[in-house]
Amino acid sequence: MGKQTTIIMLPTDESNLAIINYLNDNTSDLLYGKIGFLIDDEPDKEYNTTIEPQHLYEVSNEPIKAGDLCYLSISQVVERAHCDMVSGRFSTYKVISTTDTSFDDVPELSKEKVSTYIKQH
Repeated sequence: MGKQTTIIMLPTDESNLAIINYLNDNTSDLLYGKIGFLIDDEPDKEYNTTIEPQHLYEVSNEPIKAGDLCYLSISQVVERAHCDMVSGRFSTYKVISTTDTSFDDVPELSKEKVSTYIKQH
């Protein structure tokens, strides 16, 4: 089986709007959906919505080595692997890119993938 990837979204404790700040390129007049926010370039519109900051994580079925960032789907958390393991075992998957810049050793998720994810959801 070849490399398979998917993108998952998790809430963050960060006070800023993680995905909005990550995109910050005004390519879309309105983004909406599971992301939980609205963006509109019409200043006369007022939105009363609760905004929950989110990050996106691209996960893969690649083998996980001790110290790799991984996603535990059962508990829906991202943490460092404590030992080498097969991806998918115990519902754990390797994180190969993310919008969360607090992980210096994990590549940033491309803006194209973020935009595609937002459009699909």
